[in-house]
Amino acid sequence: MEIFKELTKKGYKHYYDGTVEELDDINRNNPDLHSEIMQVIMWLYEKYDIWISVDRHFDKFISKKDGVLITFYGNRKSYFDTPKEAYSSAIEYVLNKII
Repeated sequence: MEIFKELTKKGYKHYYDGTVEELDDINRNNPDLHSEIMQVIMWLYEKYDIWISVDRHFDKFISKKDGVLITFYGNRKSYFDTPKEAYSSAIEYVLNKII
């Protein structure tokens, strides 16, 4: 899924100097991507009251102000190798299942 392209359709305006397509293909170690992910998390919170967090085991947690909490953890299949993978998966889940 091209996460940033989908976010743009929902009204998110990216901060990265390049195009949305470049942002979707950017190297996972690029600090611009890390900054952009944090901007997305804040945008989701401000616009939809959705908060995403990732713990030290790279489990992801999605919660809404109204008390809904979705957690992904418990067995090896639910873990991710990097924080970027966990955040991306959580953002994709929000785009497909919540908003």
